Amino acid sequence: MNRILLPITMLLCGPLAAERPADPEAIEYRLPITVLPSHYTIRLVPYFEDRNFTFDGEVEITVNSTTDASTITLHYEDMDIIGIPTVASLAGFQELEVVNTTYDDVTNFFKMELNETLRRGQEYLIHIKYVGNLNAAGLGFYRSYYNTSYNEIRYGLLYPVSKNRLARVLRVCSAFILSVVHTYLLE
Repeated sequence: MNRILLPITMLLCGPLAAERPADPEAIEYRLPITVLPSHYTIRLVPYFEDRNFTFDGEVEITVNSTTDASTITLHYEDMDIIGIPTVASLAGFQELEVVNTTYDDVTNFFKMELNETLRRGQEYLIHIKYVGNLNAAGLGFYRSYYNTSYNEIRYGLLYPVSKNRLARVLRVCSAFILSVVHTYLLE
């Protein structure tokens, strides 16, 4: 898996600190700031040898709409979205239909087009399920291993976070909950 928590933590936090490039031909990698996150809940279920180093993931993101818009754009990479994401208004608990999704391989933008317009100043809940790969390259959320004194292989999950990146995320996102579920095989 190449960058699992990075895309999640940077899904909507990324665009705040940067200016737009002066060159109109330049590819824009920064997200539009039509929504800003206030809370993330992430659940990851890793599978080591039993499912070939993959994981199931689920994220709920509470966002505030900064403008009237009918699309939401997120970042992700090296994951497969399962099913259709949901978007619900927290004001009236009304679900907005996601009528189309697109993914841009160059910018890693995942765009959700909605059947209704997000209203400025209102809160919404985005829910996405996905599957990813646990890479061994040391990038993003990745796997590592060690040998025990009995010459058994034990796997672990790692995610390197710099203090600067964490500070940027915490400055924008008021709450961030991560849950990693581990299953044991009983013999």
